[in-house]
Amino acid sequence: MNTKSTNISFFAIFLLVCIVANPLFASGKGKIVGVITDEKTNAPLPGTNILVLNTPWGTAADADGYYILLDLPVGVYDLKTQMIGYAPVIIKGVLVQSDLTTTQNMSMNAAVLETEEVIVEATRPLVQLDQTSSRRSLKSEELRNMAVSSLEEAVAQTAGGVEDAGGNLHIRGGRSSEIVYLFDGIPLNDPLTGNPNDSDIPLFGVEETSIITGGFGADYGNAQSGIINVTSRSGRNVFSGDVRLTSSNGISNAFTDEDPQNYKGVEYALSGPFVKDKVFFALAGEVSENYGRFENQYSDLVNYTGNLTWRISNNIKLTLSGLYSRSNFEDGYSYAWSHKLSEDRLTEYMPSYIKQFDGNVGDIADGIIQSGEVPDFYMNWLTTEGLQTEDIDADGRLDMYFTTEPFADWNQNGIYDDGEYYEDINGNGIYDISISYELDLNSSGQFVTPDGDMAHEDFNNNFSLDSEDPIDTWYGNGQLDTEDINGNGVLDAGEDINGNGVLDTEDVDRDGSLTTFTMFDRLPLWQRENSLWNLGFTHFLSKNTYYTIRVAQYTTRLESNIIERLNEDTDQDGILDIYYATEPFIDMNGNNRWDENEMFSDLNGNGMYDLDLDLDVDGDGDRRNEDLNGNGLLDVYTPEIEISGFDDPQDMFHDNNRNGFVDESERDWDGDGDIDELDRRFGWLDWSNIPDEGFRHTTGGFYGVGSGHPYTFLRDHYHYDKKVRTTFKFDFVSQLNKHNKLETGFELNNHDLTNYSPPDRYGYAEHYTVNPSELSGYIKDKMEYPGFTLNIGLRAEYFKPNARYPKDETDPTWTSDDVDDWDGDGIAEQYKQWKDDAGFYVHGLRDLKDPVDAENKFIFAPRLGVSHHITDKAMLYFNYGRYYQRPALQYLFRNTTYNMGGGFPIVGNVNMEPEMTVSYEVGIRQELTSLTMIEAKGFYKNIFGLTDTRPIYWSVSDWYTTYYNRDYGNVRGFELILMKRSPGWVYGELNYTYSVAKGKSSTVGQGYLTEWSGNIVPTFETYLTWDQRHTFNANVNFLYRSFLTSVNVNYGSGTRYTKPDQGRIIIENTELLPWYITSNMRMSYKFSVSNINGSIFLYITNLFNLQRYRYVNDTNWYHQYIKLVEQYDTNDDGKVTSADGQENFFAYMSNVDLDQDGYTDKNKLYPERGAYLQPGVYQDLRRFRIGVSISF
Repeated sequence: MNTKSTNISFFAIFLLVCIVANPLFASGKGKIVGVITDEKTNAPLPGTNILVLNTPWGTAADADGYYILLDLPVGVYDLKTQMIGYAPVIIKGVLVQSDLTTTQNMSMNAAVLETEEVIVEATRPLVQLDQTSSRRSLKSEELRNMAVSSLEEAVAQTAGGVEDAGGNLHIRGGRSSEIVYLFDGIPLNDPLTGNPNDSDIPLFGVEETSIITGGFGADYGNAQSGIINVTSRSGRNVFSGDVRLTSSNGISNAFTDEDPQNYKGVEYALSGPFVKDKVFFALAGEVSENYGRFENQYSDLVNYTGNLTWRISNNIKLTLSGLYSRSNFEDGYSYAWSHKLSEDRLTEYMPSYIKQFDGNVGDIADGIIQSGEVPDFYMNWLTTEGLQTEDIDADGRLDMYFTTEPFADWNQNGIYDDGEYYEDINGNGIYDISISYELDLNSSGQFVTPDGDMAHEDFNNNFSLDSEDPIDTWYGNGQLDTEDINGNGVLDAGEDINGNGVLDTEDVDRDGSLTTFTMFDRLPLWQRENSLWNLGFTHFLSKNTYYTIRVAQYTTRLESNIIERLNEDTDQDGILDIYYATEPFIDMNGNNRWDENEMFSDLNGNGMYDLDLDLDVDGDGDRRNEDLNGNGLLDVYTPEIEISGFDDPQDMFHDNNRNGFVDESERDWDGDGDIDELDRRFGWLDWSNIPDEGFRHTTGGFYGVGSGHPYTFLRDHYHYDKKVRTTFKFDFVSQLNKHNKLETGFELNNHDLTNYSPPDRYGYAEHYTVNPSELSGYIKDKMEYPGFTLNIGLRAEYFKPNARYPKDETDPTWTSDDVDDWDGDGIAEQYKQWKDDAGFYVHGLRDLKDPVDAENKFIFAPRLGVSHHITDKAMLYFNYGRYYQRPALQYLFRNTTYNMGGGFPIVGNVNMEPEMTVSYEVGIRQELTSLTMIEAKGFYKNIFGLTDTRPIYWSVSDWYTTYYNRDYGNVRGFELILMKRSPGWVYGELNYTYSVAKGKSSTVGQGYLTEWSGNIVPTFETYLTWDQRHTFNANVNFLYRSFLTSVNVNYGSGTRYTKPDQGRIIIENTELLPWYITSNMRMSYKFSVSNINGSIFLYITNLFNLQRYRYVNDTNWYHQYIKLVEQYDTNDDGKVTSADGQENFFAYMSNVDLDQDGYTDKNKLYPERGAYLQPGVYQDLRRFRIGVSISF
């Protein structure tokens, strides 16, 4: 035993407990301090009572007239001072902010009548002298008036923030997972995935949101880039309430006439006392429905917050707060545009002679012929009796006759110009405006000697003799067509109309009628549910010292399901067809034949084993199996019945018990009255064995149905995860004296995490339940002196994975290829399936080999922040910190059973180290006027140990990937902020960020993809995907009488993408995407009726109606054609025209007018949309919502 190592471990744990730590999180409390003096003599007034109106809180001044109010929830308060012989003073509008000190000095006048109150408006200094961090605070009223619809949108307006293509927020160049949202001091991040905010918080439930982007203190942990500290609304001695109704129905597309986006929602809040000065409550919530920008993007949201405070005595307080959020949403976001499929207009049955015209009208070739898309000549073919052909003279050849050579009139001057594309019909190498030239093609497409008839039959100019196929008449004829005349599901003699040997039918869902599908054959639905309860007990030991004990639990669940309603009756006889070829048995001795006493399924009930059973259960002799889900019932698809939601009763495939088998199949298959091993092994339907191939559309890459593939693609699209984090916290706070505030505490987090995905078609599955735990602690001292403030602290964090891993990573599990001691008798032998079935082995397939316990992690993290008070209106500050964050737990526990399905699987690494950021910041704040402040700051960050992947070879050519700490990066930049506070006709904030973000990779999986594609993983830094040099935000309010207009604008100079075709060593993110702007506006008119205040408002998104993009559909396509513009755009106006010179213009057009119609092909004019013109790359069009709000 290593005594030295053990002593160090015990010492570390002892030290951790001694510095008693709260790992994560401050709880949204602040303090008010000040001195009470006589206005005339300026002498202190000891014993003066200070009351916080409409609350039970108060204190008294000490011998020096100094007072302190600790543990105040954030918000705006009115203070009242009282002393015998002096007129009471009321200070209105004192602002309390989380973790900060509000100084409010007061002077009092001697008075004969003490009932004469003096009312004073509190002064709020713009420069908070004790603030040593970069921090932006949003009050409840600000949030409600901003032109945003969610808390996340408001947070994204913070200096240093950049949103990537997926809408994820990056603060100061860090990965999006390096941010943590807190709600009343409890983190809302998903511990498994690292998603920084896994819940929706109603705006009306927020009292204050603090966004800390640098210099956060030792009481914050498990975050590297930012803390979003949300404090819930709390009750007071007065009742208050708010209701806001919002709707876009009827006006969303009023000025765009396309893409309707219907939204409706209600937000509400109510707070007040149950028992005055004793028990207070606050409730808030939001209910909304959003039908999205495109079809299949419906989502709904229900969320609530609540806060209950019971002041048991002057020294003891009990609080209970909570959060609940649930959202159902469709998976249309993955596909981004609407698309319908009709069985009467299936792409595979579209006649070849019109398919080339599909896409001439509309954005994409969608398999639906629209008005004006196809020449009338060919449209008439669809409605004319008989099989039509271009071979009008029936000579078996395509006659073509030309009187001029066609050309692409690129400059639209009506005449051919040298350099324009032309069709050299006669092959003389020059353009001929007038010719008499005949070309004839035979049925094989070969040129033949012209017949001299000077006829032209190539009406669609495709140089091919087009004729109707026997089944071309099916397309769009308004009836269900099929070759299966007798409906038995088999291609019988005489049914093969077109002679292709395949049973062609439009009835892809086998329901006997024409059906229209919307985008998918079956619709994936998701449900996310989150809940939090947070119980706290606070005990004041003195007016300057208290402790809080808190127990909380946060639960988040995500589940996806495809609603699949299939028609199993493929022969349409109304009977479920079932056929058994043999009776299954369990081979106990490995001789591959049934022996006496071996278990078998007596399917025909004759009491004996039948090898050649040949049992057609339904008796029609067709040996057909129609039972897709194994429930023994005939399931019939009924398209006229709408999907009712996530748990649609007609859904045929479930795995609610998460065992990898279809629930419907888990029954007594052989009818012996007992569900035994025979049923499980031979009857139950493994998820990976469900038919899963579907028809993939080339136009856009999404999946639908096709005549040859009537089942759902990727039926394994089921997922379930549930994460429960239980927290115990202890905090101790003591204002030791005027200058020192000491805080310390500890926090214990226990996790219960379940992650499940059934086997996919490659056999890869995910199923684990893990229980890691973490203990963390801090101690810090806030020292406030005239002229400077010092925040100094130390954190300690301890993480225990509670997991095991194989000793040899190149030979991780027991496999059937192992020659080893399987049965524990000390003798190596080859694996035998029958011995495993018989229970002779002590090791099972895929058991870990030589498992050892994962390492526990222990770290220290110092923090320092200092401010120099230049004047009471100016300060200089500096902060430094080491910020640790453990990787998302999915990177530790993913596939730790070493399932090697899927080619190159990924396995978690339970021994990963915490990631670390070392951050430095220096800044200055200067108050320009009593309402205006400017701030300038610079920052630098070094990032170490970021998660990436590396390959591990278990043979010369076979490898799997595991996560480990390989990546690093650095970020540097500066921020400028100009803030003007109300009142006034204009107020708000402008901020600008200059930033350079570099690193070895932008994603956790970048190394895996590089290895998989055979390229070399780089060891040098490149720009990160979200690197954006310039970012500007404006949140400006214009107030005129009762009219308030709030405008939010975000400008980004453009993020990055990787240049394609670089070879094996790839330099990432060398190319820039164009600039991007978002712009929203909220206009409201405020009114009052008695004690009720209200407003009506108009909310506009994409105010300037721009079509900008943060990502492209196909990087290769985009890069190819955007570089052509750069090459030939000599005047730098962003486009290529005749103004760039005719030679350049024609050279460009020769690359982008491939159909030679004289115009740039649309998919090259907008290369960001890709070859199939995917419209979802753009931000949404200008949208409108209206609403009304009422408050009291």
